[in-house]
Order: sequence, then C-alpha cells, then structure tokens
Amino acid sequence: MQRIRTITVLVLCLSMILAVCAWLVLPDRVALQITADGSPDNVVPKPIAILIPLAVSGGALIVMNKRKEIGKTALVAWLGVVLQAATILINQVVEK
Repeated sequence: MQRIRTITVLVLCLSMILAVCAWLVLPDRVALQITADGSPDNVVPKPIAILIPLAVSGGALIVMNKRKEIGKTALVAWLGVVLQAATILINQVVEK
C-alpha cells in the first residue's frame, strides 16, 4: 500500500510540474505528430495537448488505487509523464 501511495504522489507531482512547464513553453497550437520532413502534421490547442497526458496518468492512478496493485497500470501512469515530456521536447524542436 505504501508503494502505491509513493508512486501516486510521484506521478502526480511530476505530471503537474510538467503541465505547468508545458503551459509556459508550448505555443497556442501544439503539434502532436510531425512528418518525415519535420513539419507539424496534427495540431491541437494547447489546453487539449496538456490535458491528454494528465488524463492518461490520472486514469491509470485511479485504476491502480482501486485495484490496490502495482502492475501495468503503473506503467500507463508513467507513460502519461513521458508523453507530456515528449510533447514539450517535440514542440521545441519543431518550432526551431
């Protein structure tokens, strides 16, 4: 139970920190996909691009805490953190 609580707190903290960073550095239209030549292919408004990874992490954490077990849901929770970081990095590269 303590490990579940620790994972939950870590994922939530990292997700919120990355969401604030994303809000500050991302443009109003965020690229979710890029083409082979580096141009944006699929763009969405900034709030949606920030909420998608938060929803992935949050949903996985809810399931993990309900089931009281660490497993694939913990990986999905961390995937939301990775998605947020990747969104920030990809859009920094596409902008330049």
